[in-house]
Amino acid sequence: MSTLKLELTLDDDLDNSVVVAIHCSEPDFRMAYKINQILQLNLQRETQDLEFVYAEGKAEYPFFYFDDWTHDRQFHLVANSTELLVDKPLALSADLFGETGGPKARKVHLLPELKQADYLLKITSTKNNHSENVIVSRINEIAQVITAYVVDLQSVKSKSNLIFE
Repeated sequence: MSTLKLELTLDDDLDNSVVVAIHCSEPDFRMAYKINQILQLNLQRETQDLEFVYAEGKAEYPFFYFDDWTHDRQFHLVANSTELLVDKPLALSADLFGETGGPKARKVHLLPELKQADYLLKITSTKNNHSENVIVSRINEIAQVITAYVVDLQSVKSKSNLIFE
């Protein structure tokens, strides 16, 4: 008896995307401003942050967006880490007298495989006009940036977190 093998492929925009990891300790608004200056973009903070719901609570990642109509590209700048306010503290987290001490916060990452990266810049294009080497070298020129590099999306397990629409 022959077996039929079906392969499921998701139609997402990651096939046409490049993700740049940025290591920088600047606040999100200042990082967006510096990237706007160096790349001549107009990244603007979205009215609603990128929201993920975890078992313990909800996390909101600062999210900036720019649609470059002239070059048919879209830029998404998102913080890779944020504080998760734990809604349901664990029973074992109580102190000696049974008090939890209020809500706890812990750090969560959008891409846990890249815990050291502070920001992720996703560039999506229908054409092959990313010129990622130029973009990475320009970002590395920013004095506050420690390093920036292109992420190999094949090695990232949680790449579905990068689908923003």
